[in-house]
Amino acid sequence: GRPVEALRIADSIGTTASGPAGVELAAARSISLLTLGRCDEAAVLARQAAADQADLPGWLARRGIAQHLLNEAHALAYSGRYMTARELLEPAAARARSANAMGAWVWFEMALAEIARDTGRGRETIRRFQGVAEVASIAGQDAALVWAHVGVAQGHLLVGECAPAATALQRADG
Repeated sequence: GRPVEALRIADSIGTTASGPAGVELAAARSISLLTLGRCDEAAVLARQAAADQADLPGWLARRGIAQHLLNEAHALAYSGRYMTARELLEPAAARARSANAMGAWVWFEMALAEIARDTGRGRETIRRFQGVAEVASIAGQDAALVWAHVGVAQGHLLVGECAPAATALQRADG
């Protein structure tokens, strides 16, 4: 919640952090940059962090790598490049689903649902957020559940369906 301070701290660490710590620091910097609207910088940093993480040994190369792709996709979408963000996320979501990496799938699908919402695709918004709501708890991603129900409501509102939107908001409140 304090991106300017987070960037100041990250910058004070500089390039002394390497390996897994450097990758995590890059993720934190990318999120801070996103929060400040510095989307181009965030996208470049997220892409580099993903490449750096892929060079780590063994399981470290894979664990949590989805965060970098999500950061890049958010940077693209937040700066209006929805199609490019979608092209980045769709194959990642398909790979995560086929590998049964449901935690990653939940967040990829959540971002795709946000893109659908932000580009006025009401039915797709409902479908994608509903899919997240159905899987989030099973995937151990309870943090996504409230957002998913709110997203379902937003999708219903996009297509003028107030009663189902109210029901989805009640689920979110619950």
